[in-house]
Amino acid sequence: MRKIIIALVVLVAVFIGGSYYFSGLVSERYEAFESLNSKNLSVKSEQTRGIFSTKNKSEITIKKEMFSDILGLSEEENDFEDISFEIDSTTSNSLFSVISGLETTGSVKLVSHKDIAKNLFGGDEIATFKTIVSGKNTTTNIKTNELNFVLNNSDEDVKANLKPVKITVKLNENQDLTYADYSVESATFHGKDKDGTEAEFAIDNYFEALEYNNPLKIGAINDFKSYIKSAIKDMDIKDVVELKKLKIAIKDAQDDTKIDLGDIKIYSLSKNVDENLSIAMKLDINDIYLLSKGEEIKLNKFNYDLVAQNIPAKIYDFFLDAYSGKDISEQALIEIAMLVVSNNPVVKIEDISFYKDDKLFRLNADLGVSGFDGKNIFALPQKAFLSGSVKFDKSFLDEIKVDKDAAKKLLDSGVVIEDGENFISNFKFDSNLMDVIMNDKVRLSELESHVLGVNQNADDVYMVANYLYTLVSDLSAFYTSQGKFDEKITNMTNLPLLEISHNKFALITSGMSCFEISTIDDANSTEIIVEVGVDKHEEFCQEMYKDSEVSKLLEKPLKLR
Repeated sequence: MRKIIIALVVLVAVFIGGSYYFSGLVSERYEAFESLNSKNLSVKSEQTRGIFSTKNKSEITIKKEMFSDILGLSEEENDFEDISFEIDSTTSNSLFSVISGLETTGSVKLVSHKDIAKNLFGGDEIATFKTIVSGKNTTTNIKTNELNFVLNNSDEDVKANLKPVKITVKLNENQDLTYADYSVESATFHGKDKDGTEAEFAIDNYFEALEYNNPLKIGAINDFKSYIKSAIKDMDIKDVVELKKLKIAIKDAQDDTKIDLGDIKIYSLSKNVDENLSIAMKLDINDIYLLSKGEEIKLNKFNYDLVAQNIPAKIYDFFLDAYSGKDISEQALIEIAMLVVSNNPVVKIEDISFYKDDKLFRLNADLGVSGFDGKNIFALPQKAFLSGSVKFDKSFLDEIKVDKDAAKKLLDSGVVIEDGENFISNFKFDSNLMDVIMNDKVRLSELESHVLGVNQNADDVYMVANYLYTLVSDLSAFYTSQGKFDEKITNMTNLPLLEISHNKFALITSGMSCFEISTIDDANSTEIIVEVGVDKHEEFCQEMYKDSEVSKLLEKPLKLR
């Protein structure tokens, strides 16, 4: 009996000692939690250590300065308030934690805006959570309370509901994020304004999971942009989204628009390789129902498969500036565009396809830039490439209101080729012709005017006039700049030109040559000469010549010096 009592005492001592040991580990984790303190975040914690459990109360304050950091607001522009949360938790110190892992349960309360919390969540408690620390890894499961929002006044009537959101977060031994997912059973929104316009939104069974092959470091965020840039640098993420149903409906006095999607799956991979992003995305939607102005369209088995490579990671700087409200200058837009194209990006559309009444539509294409050094912008069109094919059921021509005569012209011209019950069209960009060639026969610029016989309207005239002004502007800028490096007009602009002689070109628009442009550049003078083209008698060209600015260019050469 004496030995049994001694053994029990030893076991109790070990159990209690182990419990205090584990409570010490818990305290260390809370101390690590407090290390998140920064200029944007304040964390305070109080622990009460016991034999079997440790109780903790933490107050987290997201400071208003964080909104300035994220949104790019000055101190005067920032009218946000600090947002404070209170986290109450209890952690088991039991020696059995060696087997089951340290387990923490608790709740999250919104303490700075209790009136908002009460209106939305029915009280100041907004979520509950459970955390298990097993070995070197931590898993936290979070469940928000159901959210209800109601707004009813003379201007609008709004009702919204969000069922509890479930979140899972996994951290490694360094407390870096390795996995996260979140799901919601349903979310609904219905709004109506005083003019009678109604909007409805609903989703069912939404689930998204993120896997970080390179763990996302979580620490004190003193500078939001720097933190995001650091995260992008190590980006290697797999993102999977599943959604049972998505409904969007808008109704007003003129139109009823409704979109219903069912069984949606989105799969994407984003990876940073040598400061370049590689992005792959697959989208699968089983059913699509569209209603607009009384017309119904039903599609199914919609697939989208795309890969984008050589996208510079620095492009995120541009988006961060835009997101933070910073004014983006025209020069900045040009610079980001040059950054992208000089990186020789490649986009592969492996598949875009869907069925309508069991009738297939499928598109695939490769497009991008190859061999462009970013120095000579005028050489860009010669470095661009595009090729692909489209296959669709013959009935789709009826769907887009193409009459029989136009359909026959399409077939006779070689724009499309018959393949049983389908039409096929292969296309490729020709950098010499500055045009897309269909089935090695028809140029895209000729498609409207010569194949379909579509009459040009005032907008077309305006567009071609703008082409001419742009061309003259390009040439003027070229000849008056210090960087003159070429005498060929095609190297001075990216507009569609057809070479007539060494220094004379036709401006091709809508398949017609309304203008011919030539230059004289010698020691005495530089002139840009605009003349009527070979299609000068066409009604479309005649309309062009009536434009006052165009007629001035036709009257006499433009002297630059």
